[in-house]
Amino acid sequence: MILREGIGHLEDLPVDRFIDVLRNLPALTAQEKLDGSQLWVGVDDEGRFYTSREGKRAGADRKYSADEWALVSANNQFRAAHAALGQYATEIKQVLQPGDTVEVEVLFGRQPNSVTYGAGGKSYIAFLR
Repeated sequence: MILREGIGHLEDLPVDRFIDVLRNLPALTAQEKLDGSQLWVGVDDEGRFYTSREGKRAGADRKYSADEWALVSANNQFRAAHAALGQYATEIKQVLQPGDTVEVEVLFGRQPNSVTYGAGGKSYIAFLR
C-alpha cells in the first residue's frame, strides 16, 4: 500500500489552530519539503524496473534504461538517477511488487534557484512515498 497524502502548510491553518500551533511549537517536530525534481520509480506488471515522470498517468513514458532519457540538459538528473537506481534494481524488485510505483525526489547537484543540500552540491535521491 502506498500512502498518498499532501503536505500541510502552516499559513493555511485557521487562526485558532495557528495560535494553538504557536503555543505548542517547542513540542512539535518540523520537516522540510525537499527542493528537487519529482521522479517515479517502479516495477511494471511484467517485473521490469523503470523510472518515469508519469505522475498519476500510469504507463505513460516509462524509461527502462538511462539511455531512454533524451539527451537534453533538463534530463541529465533523470538519466543519472535512473543509472544510480538501476544499480540496485535487484534490491528494489525485492521490495516493490509488480505494479508498484514509488515517488522520489532527485536532488541533482547545484541547481539555480533551488536549495543546495549537503556539502559541495552532491546529488541525492530521496524516497518520499
